[in-house]
Amino acid sequence: MTTATQAISAVFSIIWASSLKTEISGSVRRYSRMINSEKEDIVINSLPIDFDQLQSGVLNVNIHVPNPKYTTIIDGKTQTLQDLPNEARLNTLCNMFSGLFATPYYNDGVYIEMQQQLVLAGEDSKSTFINNRLNIRAKNL
Repeated sequence: MTTATQAISAVFSIIWASSLKTEISGSVRRYSRMINSEKEDIVINSLPIDFDQLQSGVLNVNIHVPNPKYTTIIDGKTQTLQDLPNEARLNTLCNMFSGLFATPYYNDGVYIEMQQQLVLAGEDSKSTFINNRLNIRAKNL
């Protein structure tokens, strides 16, 4: 049997041992992002994992990327904005994560494979995040 916390720990270990960990400016965390972080962070969390004989579930791995600040003139006034994504960093981190899980991972009876990847605007409009979904399968004997 694999619990949600065990699945999260398995993915945490894979990322922690990879070059992706050192590529980001922030931290790799389980469950939630540090409050008010303005760095590149990776957060691993779980959607429901069932307890059937062949367990299945989905993990979310969100890579947060701050949007760069820039100045523009609006109504004759100089404004500092942060609403445009950092395309170069998003592309780099998308590729690194996809490469890390390009081949399905199997260890200790847990099978992990990439399901999908999408890019979403952060709630604060000052960041963008890459939502990676990983399928998890394990035997529940």
